[in-house]
Amino acid sequence: FVADNYHDALKKNANSYKKYKLPDGQSIRIGNERFRSCEQLFGGFMNLNNEEMGRDNKKLFSIDAAFNNSGIHHMVNQSIKAVNSDDIKNEFYSNIVLSGGSTLFKGLTSRLKLEMNKLSNEQITIIANEKRKYLAWIGGSIISSLTHFQQQFITKDEYEENGQSIVHRKCIQ
Repeated sequence: FVADNYHDALKKNANSYKKYKLPDGQSIRIGNERFRSCEQLFGGFMNLNNEEMGRDNKKLFSIDAAFNNSGIHHMVNQSIKAVNSDDIKNEFYSNIVLSGGSTLFKGLTSRLKLEMNKLSNEQITIIANEKRKYLAWIGGSIISSLTHFQQQFITKDEYEENGQSIVHRKCIQ
């Protein structure tokens, strides 16, 4: 699960374990790993002491980025701030759509909203559709059914004949 507050959850669940039965019949006990693993989505539990970001990771972010600015809430906020129009920014803040398997973690929606509210004074709305696990596939199937998009399909023969340059010729125009 995703904890609203990592430090509070760590204290509250210090001696808490949950038993899980694996598909092969074995049982395991899991403690604070239940929420520590999800903390990576918000910049990482290993950086709760504001440690300096490793040199290799700095290549992924701006030179002055702190390791704790690598969470999904920061990425969403930076993406929205990159938009030129304030009207559109407001629309984006009020229509943050979650999709994919990792968004199914219990508590992720409330934690993301909590963290986004710390970064922005705008009205934040998180849309977490029940079918979000499949939204990328659903969107892909809709786009692939469009006639215009089908012109950009690359066959195996085309790829083998032209190599990766065919992607730039057919898809990026």
